[in-house]
Amino acid sequence: GGMLLPEFLRDDSVQAAMGGMGFFPWFVLQEIGWSCIMTFIYNRTGKSALLAGYLLHAAFNFWAMVLLTETVPGAQPELFDRRLFTVSSIIVATAALVLIAATRGRLGCAEKTAEEL
Repeated sequence: GGMLLPEFLRDDSVQAAMGGMGFFPWFVLQEIGWSCIMTFIYNRTGKSALLAGYLLHAAFNFWAMVLLTETVPGAQPELFDRRLFTVSSIIVATAALVLIAATRGRLGCAEKTAEEL
C-alpha cells in the first residue's frame, strides 16, 4: 500500500487539481465561514432540524463541485475556477463575520435566563 497523505498533497485528488496547498488557506477560510453559518442555522431551527444543515451542506457542495468546476462529482476538476472560489471564500467569510457581529457571537443560540443557570 502507498503512503496515506492528506488530499491536498495527493497528485490525483480533487484538492490537488484545485491548487493543492496553495488552495488550502482559501479552503480553510471558506470551511470556517460555512461552519459559522451552519451553526447559526442549527441554533435557529431549535437544534433539532438537521434537515436544514443537510440541505445547506448539499447546496455548498453543489456550488463548489458543479458551479465552480463545470464537471460532475467524481470527475477530475481540471477547469476549476480558482478566482471564483477565492471570491466565494471571501463572501462566505464575510457573511459569517456579519452573522457573528449581528448575533454578538451567539450565532442564534438563545441566552439562558437566571433560572436556567
